[in-house]
Amino acid sequence: MKRQTTAALPKAARRRRAASWTAVAILLGLPAVLLTLVRLVPDDLGTPWVQLVTFTPYSPLPLTVAAAGAWMTFRRSRAAFHRVLAGIFAATLVLQLCWLVPRFVAHPVSTAGPFLTVMSINARDAKASPEDIVASVRRYKVDVLVVVDLNRYLARDLRNAGLSLELPQSDVRPVPGGSGLYSRFPLRHEDAPVPEDNSLRQATVLVENGGSTIPVLFSAVHITSPRPHQTDEWARTYRLVRDAARPGTPQVMLGDFNSTIDHAGFRDLLAAGFTDAGSGTGQALVPTWPFGAVVPPFATIDHVLSSPDLPPAWYTTEPIGGSDHAAVLARLSLADG
Repeated sequence: MKRQTTAALPKAARRRRAASWTAVAILLGLPAVLLTLVRLVPDDLGTPWVQLVTFTPYSPLPLTVAAAGAWMTFRRSRAAFHRVLAGIFAATLVLQLCWLVPRFVAHPVSTAGPFLTVMSINARDAKASPEDIVASVRRYKVDVLVVVDLNRYLARDLRNAGLSLELPQSDVRPVPGGSGLYSRFPLRHEDAPVPEDNSLRQATVLVENGGSTIPVLFSAVHITSPRPHQTDEWARTYRLVRDAARPGTPQVMLGDFNSTIDHAGFRDLLAAGFTDAGSGTGQALVPTWPFGAVVPPFATIDHVLSSPDLPPAWYTTEPIGGSDHAAVLARLSLADG
């Protein structure tokens, strides 16, 4: 009787261990599989999926653990369920890596120049430090600056901090939640589809390139945050920005897109011919939000998009005091302009 009890103990322990590994695999892998399925949908879904898609780049880690756990359990149990589970997690992991790995690969761009250096910052209810913004403009020799979430007080403080000495040309809508384009080169205002909408402001910058002038259409973008019960407005402002794309025209869209590369609306912009500066330089996963929060920055929602004739050669982010967003900066090649 004692021998039977002793022999049964290892089997019981193995069953408990297998059950534990199965539970861990399902708890880690199933959410990642669901997130992958949502990512495959050709349109953005509502709450909570539109918010959760932001975490898609982090899915390979739990999928790796889940696939390994399910496979080890299968090797012990030889149960078909565990084999199928391991297969699902492994296939999902491969798909996720197919999305993830290219984001670390920089596209080759001529380093000979000339270049156009651009910068964008979400001023967070106009609380961003004007001194920090102007210091970054000077440090990186910025040619065109976009400031979103601007008001008349921050516009005044930027002037007082010396921005007009660096970028003397401007097109500003200094209302609460407004935006401004500041340029080293001459610019002319362009009417946006909905002029009173803070999501989009446009101006053509006449960029001097040697002895010629290249008209580049700049779009200052601030898409509505996709908070619960606000996703319809988020989708509307995305359509507004998407409709502002002008194929065949040198164009730069930059600002707070409130979305990552994994959101369908943003992928539509890429499909329209734009290159994301972070992706083009192998830095697509450098987070831009939230800074100064309880949690570390984890989301890349601020972007610089450029048309094919203005490929990105360099990209970086810069913390700005008073803002929970990092500034995004890119150097765009004018060699094909």
